[in-house]
Amino acid sequence: MKDGIKPTFFNEFSSLKVMQKPEKEEIDNDAIALANLKDSDGWAIVKDLIDRTIGELDQMLLVKMAGGSQLTEIGQLAITNQLIKDVLNRIKSRVQDTPDR
Repeated sequence: MKDGIKPTFFNEFSSLKVMQKPEKEEIDNDAIALANLKDSDGWAIVKDLIDRTIGELDQMLLVKMAGGSQLTEIGQLAITNQLIKDVLNRIKSRVQDTPDR
């Protein structure tokens, strides 16, 4: 004969995080700092600097192309520029996507 599920069966799962009550939300100091930065005049200056740097990287590549540089040199510069622009855009996104406090 088969036994039914005993009432104490689920007690064994109480140690699982899914079954535990969520703890109070911890204060994320980084998020607070980024939210404060986003609202400051300093962020406008840094954001403008990032945007100008990205423009300068594009301009540098165009100058190399117009100057008749070798294709390998242009390719290496294009790859490097893209990697740098990706990092700068990630920084901008990290700050801008921070929820307001």
